[in-house]
Amino acid sequence: MPNLHRGLCFFLGKIFAAVANLPIEVKKINKYTVRSAFEFNDTVYKIYMLIIRQFLYLLFIYPIEWIICKKRVLSNKKYGYLKKYRDIYKGKRCFVIGTGPSLKRTNLQALDGEITIGVNSLCMWFDDSLMTTHFFISDSKALEKLENVMPKDAFISSCLKTKNRQDVEYFPVSRFNSFCYFYKKCSSDISVCSYDFNSVVMHAIQFAFYCGVDEIYLLGVDCNYTTEKLYAVDHGIRDSEKYRAQTGRLMIEDFKVIKKYADSIGVKIYNATAGGMLEVFERVNLDDVI
Repeated sequence: MPNLHRGLCFFLGKIFAAVANLPIEVKKINKYTVRSAFEFNDTVYKIYMLIIRQFLYLLFIYPIEWIICKKRVLSNKKYGYLKKYRDIYKGKRCFVIGTGPSLKRTNLQALDGEITIGVNSLCMWFDDSLMTTHFFISDSKALEKLENVMPKDAFISSCLKTKNRQDVEYFPVSRFNSFCYFYKKCSSDISVCSYDFNSVVMHAIQFAFYCGVDEIYLLGVDCNYTTEKLYAVDHGIRDSEKYRAQTGRLMIEDFKVIKKYADSIGVKIYNATAGGMLEVFERVNLDDVI
């Protein structure tokens, strides 16, 4: 599916550049192709992003994704293994651990014996005293940097592929939310798909929903991309200024979608992060919870 998305962007970028007679040569096929073509005409770009892009996705790509997802359910082959996690932690609590710099001020050893879900560069901290119950990666840059250090049985987005690791698991990802900004979805069954948001933490939370937990505590989810230090562990990935300027805001909007869904199924989410800019969830002190 990711190749279909890139191909569509490439095709549209060529057409729009030609129609608008833009002085641009579209060669690189990626998600920034169309943005580059319109970056000097913000109004036209917004029309494309908010109307045309969503219409084309719903008309051409979403039906294909839906068919694929239905086939996954019926065949129960590639992602059927995920069904063993349904309600596996029913009635329990879990801790979803991000990679924000606030982790430097967090006593993660206090989580010993708790159900924990880690993401991305957190695996660079793993040793005998810190090892999460589950682990997720959904970013191509993170996978490239962390492939050799991520734990066995890590969950990898179906949009990605490892080079040398055969001891990991893939989970199905839908890009619906990347195209439809006015109606974002949250998954009730990750064996069908997990909906993509602006952070891998959202996949970890959707997994926690599927596992049947009653309470989710967030740690290291700072949502603050205005500081120089963005991550607790330096994994060598450098984000652009444009990315940093909007990511924190977009993540907070995504968390509002997550909260709405959590409230609808009776799951409480608490923010135990030390500081940060995420105020969507009730804040708690980790020391008071453990």
